[in-house]
Amino acid sequence: MRKFKKLTMIIVMALMACVCLFGATACNILNRGDRDAAASVESSSADSSSVVCEPHDWKSTVVPATCTKAGSETLTCRSCGFVKVNSIKKLDHSYVVIPAKAATCTEDGYYEYKECSGCGLKQYYGKDKFDNDIVNATSNIETALGHERPKHSEYVNPKKADVKDKVATCQYGVQCIRCDYIIEEKLTNHTTELVLMAAKEVTCTTDGNNEYVQCTGCTYSTAERVYALDHDGQRKDADGNELPISNPDSRPQTCTSRAYCGDCNTEYNYHNESPAHDTKLKNQDSKAADCEVAAYCGICKTYYGNALGHILNWYKAQSPTCEDDGHQEYEACIRKDCEQAKKAYAEAKIEALGHVKKTIAEIEATCTSAGYTEGEYCTRCLVYDKIPQFVPALGHDGQRKGQFDKDDFISPNSVLADCTTRAYCGICKQYYGNYTPIGHHTLETVEAKEPTCEENGFGWYEYVRCKKCSYSTYEENYRAPVGHTNRTIDAKAPTCLDEGHTGGVYCIFCGLDEFGKKYEDGILPALGHDVDFTRNENSKPRTCTEKAYCGDCGEYYGEAPVGHTYADGVPGTCTVKATCVVCGEEFGDYGHLIRPDGSCYYCGKFVKKED
Repeated sequence: MRKFKKLTMIIVMALMACVCLFGATACNILNRGDRDAAASVESSSADSSSVVCEPHDWKSTVVPATCTKAGSETLTCRSCGFVKVNSIKKLDHSYVVIPAKAATCTEDGYYEYKECSGCGLKQYYGKDKFDNDIVNATSNIETALGHERPKHSEYVNPKKADVKDKVATCQYGVQCIRCDYIIEEKLTNHTTELVLMAAKEVTCTTDGNNEYVQCTGCTYSTAERVYALDHDGQRKDADGNELPISNPDSRPQTCTSRAYCGDCNTEYNYHNESPAHDTKLKNQDSKAADCEVAAYCGICKTYYGNALGHILNWYKAQSPTCEDDGHQEYEACIRKDCEQAKKAYAEAKIEALGHVKKTIAEIEATCTSAGYTEGEYCTRCLVYDKIPQFVPALGHDGQRKGQFDKDDFISPNSVLADCTTRAYCGICKQYYGNYTPIGHHTLETVEAKEPTCEENGFGWYEYVRCKKCSYSTYEENYRAPVGHTNRTIDAKAPTCLDEGHTGGVYCIFCGLDEFGKKYEDGILPALGHDVDFTRNENSKPRTCTEKAYCGDCGEYYGEAPVGHTYADGVPGTCTVKATCVVCGEEFGDYGHLIRPDGSCYYCGKFVKKED
């Protein structure tokens, strides 16, 4: 029993010693005034009970936060080795919108999606973009469209009215409506026989044509249209200039008669205008009729119609005003351009009287009373030349528009109200505002702000400031910029279709490199295809049968080939191929062209229609 009591006493005394030792250590830390050290200590190279450094000489080691992992700031005292660690919260993802790529006939596309520029996390939303929930990558793909023929509404086969899609003929093939892919090549020969069509003579008003060949199975034709000649007197040369009359029997249109064409023995209206005098006064010599003289046509040099005659009116007397003329009673023609009306008014006119002006003195506004600007008016008609403008009271220095702090004061003697003193206006030398000073601070807490990588991007820990005066603990809590977090962009040469970049190291937050240049400044524009055929010896221009070829990227591009063109409009015959006027190659061949007597138009051989 005695041994048990003795053992119990030893355990109790040991516990009391531990409690005292822990209390002394905490007091020693708190007495140093370092509350943050007591709350943030994670490890120390010295015994906490022997720490006497005041204040600590901190060395900061920062592990930056990213969008996938929180960071930390480790503070180590250079003098005593004491350590505390502050956590830096994880950053939000910085998403960039990746534009959609449309699907083509042969390649899949994808819809618009977002990608984090920091960690590369992608978020897909499918066809409806950002209106629906996130989908997987497969659902964000737009499947290739495949080649598509033109519909029947865009093309009608004259021999097969029930065909739903466009089909190849002896003149045209079938091409995909979305790309240059040829779905079906055109037929090598005409499907039906060729017919020789007679020539048609051209006249002044109707078109003509030469003798030509027409395919009855398609639109192929060698017809050359000859446009109507126009009447002799309406014809123009290649530059659009009017040609003189060539037929001695032809005559031009006058103000009273229609034009006559001696080639077709027909009267017509010149330039589609009926004969008429120059009533619109287009000629500089033409004149309209007035009260005393008839109208004059400057084209045919003839007076026509009758004079208008005076329309008289009696005008009552009117007194003059300061600005407007008056007149006595008089009789005159109501037409203002009539010389009789102008003379009668001039004889009865009474000149305007003019204004009699008077000035209204200016009254200056003060801090507490309103004023007026200078004014001027006529004592006869009471019309103001300059209307006095109301000027409201200006307000005390410190209360006026655009004044926010003491730096905006007009007078150096003005003082804003604070927690202990009323406001004082140095302009009117009066105190204003509350008659009883506040006498104490109205404090508010400003939440902590993280610093940025910019030079002026200072942050702060939580601090206190007064709403009424300049009291603030900001200076004790400010935080320096954290510096840039860089990523390397590899140099990339531009290609014909894709942009390149000069490369460099750029901050992921502000987007600048060490010289202050933006990422966009290093972008190298796409070169474009070798359209001048100067960069690569393998580049080739478009031919009759192939698109242009770029030797740099090895791709064909631009407009589709137009096909061969007949030299001098001569097609191939039954025995001779056609020659292309562009490239000089021979191509294609045609069957016999049968006359009504059964012989071939080209070779003279008598053949059957089925041949």
